[in-house]
Amino acid sequence: GRHLILINNNSKIETLIELILKSLKKNYRFILGSKLEKDKNNEYYLEKTMNIISHMKNDQIIILKNLENIYSRFDELFNKNFYQMENSEYTRIFIDSSTFERHIVNKNFRCIILLEKNEIDKFNKSFLNRFEKHLISFESLLSEKLNILANEIYLKIKQISINNNNSFLINIDIEEIRCLLLNLSL
Repeated sequence: GRHLILINNNSKIETLIELILKSLKKNYRFILGSKLEKDKNNEYYLEKTMNIISHMKNDQIIILKNLENIYSRFDELFNKNFYQMENSEYTRIFIDSSTFERHIVNKNFRCIILLEKNEIDKFNKSFLNRFEKHLISFESLLSEKLNILANEIYLKIKQISINNNNSFLINIDIEEIRCLLLNLSL
C-alpha cells in the first residue's frame, strides 16, 4: 500500500518500468525533472507540482525522477495522511513555503520515485522511510542464457574499443545491453 522508491544503477530504468507496467496493464505517466540550472526556479517547481497534483485524482501510477526539489511538498501524500470527505480522500500539498491546499487522491493512485543508487545518500532517512524500497535491475529479469550473452556482448564491445586504441568512444553499459536483450526476447 505504500508508495515506492525504485533504486537502480542505470539510465534505462524507465524502459524497464514501462515494460513491467504495460505487462500489468496499468495506467501510468512519467514526470521527469530537469537537472539544468535554468530550471531550478520557483516557476518550474510550481509547474511540476501542479502536474503531479493533476494526476493524483486518477486511477494511475506516476513515476517521478529528478524532482528532489519538490518531494517535500508531498509529505502528506507520501505519508498517506488523508482526510475523508464524503466518499473521497484528500491530502495536503504544500504549494510553496507558506501555502498549502487540499487535493483529492484516487484510492488507486500510486507514486514511484526513481533513484540511482549513488543518489540515496542525498535524502534524509525520514523521507526514505516513507516508501517501500526495491533494487531493480534487468539482470533479474533475464534468463541465465541471456545474461551470459549480455556479458559476452559487453566484453566484445569493450575489447573492440581497446583494440582500436580508443579511437572512438563507445558509451554503453551492461544494463543497456540487458535492456536491449529483454526487449528482443519479448
